[in-house]
Amino acid sequence: MRKNMTCSIIIVALTASTLSLGENGRKENGKWTEWNENGNKMNEGTYKKEELIDQKIEEEWLEKAKKHYFDMEYEKAINYATEAIDIDSTLSPAYFIRGDSYGLIGDFNKALLDYNRAINFYPDYELALYQRAMTQFQLGLSTSDACNDLGKVKELISTNNNFQFLIDQSPDTFVMCELIKNTEDIDELLNIGGLFATGGKYLEAMAVFNEVTIRDPSRDKAYYNLSLIYNHLGNKEKELKLLLKTIKVNPYNDGAYQNLGQYYYELDNLDLSIKYTKKAAQLGNEDCQNWLKVNGY
Repeated sequence: MRKNMTCSIIIVALTASTLSLGENGRKENGKWTEWNENGNKMNEGTYKKEELIDQKIEEEWLEKAKKHYFDMEYEKAINYATEAIDIDSTLSPAYFIRGDSYGLIGDFNKALLDYNRAINFYPDYELALYQRAMTQFQLGLSTSDACNDLGKVKELISTNNNFQFLIDQSPDTFVMCELIKNTEDIDELLNIGGLFATGGKYLEAMAVFNEVTIRDPSRDKAYYNLSLIYNHLGNKEKELKLLLKTIKVNPYNDGAYQNLGQYYYELDNLDLSIKYTKKAAQLGNEDCQNWLKVNGY
């Protein structure tokens, strides 16, 4: 009843080989000095012996977290990063490692929380800003907020190209943000989303269609297209929610009824499958009309 497109995996977290964590503070010999990214001294003070001991333990936990991250042992990386955070609750690199590890095991909500914490304590953290944006896209959250993060990443890279690879590895995403920013016409945005989708750029397509639903919640085509993408990505729960949203916004969208029929057919719920398939047929969907005729309904 429905043709499937080839599904490509959306990579949200960075590969271990690209992870680079800088330190914006150094503590030694009972003194600490804070430096900015240009190497200029910002602040300094003294530490008690107990604090120096805690710092050493914290650094050990952080190094172990990084090692397990690189070894793709993400649960262990999470545990050691948490140990480091328990000692220093402002340790941005530990939040980043833990967040990225959560993302790599599919827990994007926890990943987002840790990226938020990393950025809270280090607002110019390029990697965390980038990953927060990608995670927001993945979760279908505010496209404008995510694009703002990428805009800041681009701005930071303009003065420090150590993280140029972030732009190089996902140029379509940065282009997509520029297109959204510069496109006011909703129909044109829908076309842009369609181009990304047909090109297999599902993350960008979802971001564009989500932006359409924010600007004009009455555009059923955006919800419908999102449902198709989630079907291709194997997320049946989100597909169902979006199909139901589609027919709520537009009760005459025959494609949504057809796909609801297919959805319940795959669950062996024949009653609901026939119900929605008949509705699609009543709205003039020829595929459903033919299917009902061939199968004696």
